[in-house]
Amino acid sequence: MNHPIEQSWLELLENIDLGIIAFDTLKKRIVFQNRAMQNLIPGGIDDDLSRLEKIFLTDPEAVSTLKPSQQKTTLAAKTIGFTIYPQVNGLHWILASEITEKTYAQKIAENTKLIDMLDYTFFNLTHELGNPVNSIKMTLEVLINNFSKYSESTRREYLDNLHGEVSRLEELLKSIKSINVYENLEIRTTDIQTLLKSLLQLMSHEIDSQRIAVSLECSQPQLHCQSDPRALHQVLLHIVSNALNAMEAKKEPRLDIRIEPSGQWAHIVIKDNGCGIAEDKKKELFLPFFTTKRRGIGLGLTIARKLLTQMNGTIEITSQHHLGTEVHISLPRETSGHEH
Repeated sequence: MNHPIEQSWLELLENIDLGIIAFDTLKKRIVFQNRAMQNLIPGGIDDDLSRLEKIFLTDPEAVSTLKPSQQKTTLAAKTIGFTIYPQVNGLHWILASEITEKTYAQKIAENTKLIDMLDYTFFNLTHELGNPVNSIKMTLEVLINNFSKYSESTRREYLDNLHGEVSRLEELLKSIKSINVYENLEIRTTDIQTLLKSLLQLMSHEIDSQRIAVSLECSQPQLHCQSDPRALHQVLLHIVSNALNAMEAKKEPRLDIRIEPSGQWAHIVIKDNGCGIAEDKKKELFLPFFTTKRRGIGLGLTIARKLLTQMNGTIEITSQHHLGTEVHISLPRETSGHEH
């Protein structure tokens, strides 16, 4: 006969609203399932593991892992969230509940956010395309109506304006195209210091012309990360270009770059003493087409964050108006024999 305390526990598990099932993988049988689990699964689950395996045990690693494995599945239009727990005294336990309404709510929230972002993007895209198109149209109308009256130099001036607006359109279209330029990333071991040295060499003319003092520090030689070098180069190029632009009016411009490891992460910190970002503009930094530059497009940071996310990385920006900006990039660190 069961001990009174054991019997009380069984009664509690039997009547709880959470679906519970215990099974023995060696003997291939179910040893306990409560009422909530039977009601949760259409048609119930027999004592053998065949149906249980089809519903909950589609991932063999979830059973062998030493940590609880949270998953979800769909049965008869119901979304079921469940957790498989590691083996205890020869038994595995699964706790499950219906999360259909929660899933629907999450999907609605995600779709609403996506729609808002699309509305914002298309509104700004229309605005960005509309400005040069309207300017081209007006310039052409004036030039056509007055072509015979205007002198050669005036005509040349109008044509130069047209060329400038067409160039702006071309730049905008290139920026939009670049959003998807690295759709299929090739993640591999990347030497961060070498990549940054190459980038700074590439930008040396601009750096020298502004007389910018540059420092590159790496606390650990040969620090590697996991990234697509092309995509990371694109990200860093944009961040450093932003820093150079922000320091155009500075008497003693300075760019400090640090590379440092921390646990499983490799960090790249890029700091300038430029104009900084106003407090009311900070929340818009990563929005498409937001820019503080007079002739900027406003897609650089949007693309940078997208690429870093695809590489399992992050980007954070802190800034003080009139004092400078610090960009903190984190990427998964490579430690399998490439670092000494």
